[in-house]
Amino acid sequence: MSSSTNGTKSPKEIRIAVVGGGIGGLALTIGLLKYPHLSPHIWEAAPAFSEIGAGVASGANAVRAIGLIDERLIAAYKRCATYDASPGTEALWFNVRHGMPGRGNAEGAKPGEVIYQIPYSNPEDLKLDARARSCVHRAQLLDEMVKLIPMENVSFQKTFVDFEIVTPEERGEGGAVKLSFADGTTATADVVIGCDGIKSAVRKAVMRGTGREVEPVYTGDFAYRCLVPTEEAKRVLGEKLGTTGSLYSAYTGYSAQYPVSGGAFYNMIIIRRDPSWDPNSGEPPVWPSEQWVLPAGKETMMHDLKGWHPPSLELMERFSPCDRWALFHLPHNEPYVHSSGAVALMGDAAHASTPHTGAGAGMAMEDAFVLGNLFGELTDADEMPALLMAYDAVRRPRTQTLVQYSRRSGDIMMEVQNNLEARQEMGDIYKWIWTEDLEGELDTAKRIFRVNLAST
Repeated sequence: MSSSTNGTKSPKEIRIAVVGGGIGGLALTIGLLKYPHLSPHIWEAAPAFSEIGAGVASGANAVRAIGLIDERLIAAYKRCATYDASPGTEALWFNVRHGMPGRGNAEGAKPGEVIYQIPYSNPEDLKLDARARSCVHRAQLLDEMVKLIPMENVSFQKTFVDFEIVTPEERGEGGAVKLSFADGTTATADVVIGCDGIKSAVRKAVMRGTGREVEPVYTGDFAYRCLVPTEEAKRVLGEKLGTTGSLYSAYTGYSAQYPVSGGAFYNMIIIRRDPSWDPNSGEPPVWPSEQWVLPAGKETMMHDLKGWHPPSLELMERFSPCDRWALFHLPHNEPYVHSSGAVALMGDAAHASTPHTGAGAGMAMEDAFVLGNLFGELTDADEMPALLMAYDAVRRPRTQTLVQYSRRSGDIMMEVQNNLEARQEMGDIYKWIWTEDLEGELDTAKRIFRVNLAST
């Protein structure tokens, strides 16, 4: 096999259908556009690009992946990134504080007092001025990313329904995959990458006919969210707490609170263990509706959060829409690639995780870096199965481990007030997330790709 970068073989144009125009799909497309022989096209169900949710916190691994995808992308990210205002926090992930009055060996501790700090495990490794944690508003980042993608590479209001593998005899000038959309139209491509989130229609199509299912699982936790004007956060929490990030640990859940939007807003998410579920019962938790966001009302929210850090509760009462957001994740060990070798899954469509480690979006960026640069190695669409098998071999173990670690981290955050071992476990999880050798991972994927090609 001759690489597309070694000049010994002219690569053919390869058409890549990216289903889903969220942050992950945009990042992949930006990376693909660097290669002249790759022709990516985004098929987005909505009438315009949009993102659900407000803030997202990124660790050094996520920002490193963004920089490796494209230097323009890291520049766009930095235009959106918000850091803690307090000096000396560059190598700090979060301060962990008491969210409720202390119990046991923490008896007497008051809500808001620091329990311990989570530092970045190896500060000298921090690159790109990313610091241990940077936070962005999802919609602002998406707006910056959209500027890097020509609109001729995008089609809106195209709801993916299914795909069909086209035989070589039937292809003609078409590709190996025929996509069908809800409006009755079709399109062809050499490969389809499903970037359409945890409820992925592409994943359903990949699993159809296999006798197996990969469906989101309710974790037994839900969240309340709000976005607070920073001036109000500072007035209620104080200057320091209203401009820096903190995790508040409680016995019924925890919260993550940090500035976004260049410091204009303060993002809050409070995770609550579902009071209707007993984790020791042996029964799985059940979410009562097909809708994952349900109105709860202020009275119910305040009852759910009874005993919480009073200043945070004041802000939630004033600024939260009082909706319960169910937390689902996607644990499984099914391949991220269809048996044809022409359809694959990426980001939340493959490995949606809970927000407890702040690493879900970062894993999508890692996917985009590895997969996008693997595509750069292609010289012919016939090499696609070997390439996607290499992608799956490298990315599935790491991302499915993250799904499990993230779920465990939610439990840990309810234990750290009194449990030193839980704090160490949390530190080990973060070290595993942050210190991945992404360029080494890509090299491994390339080696597997070459081995796969040689064996065909």
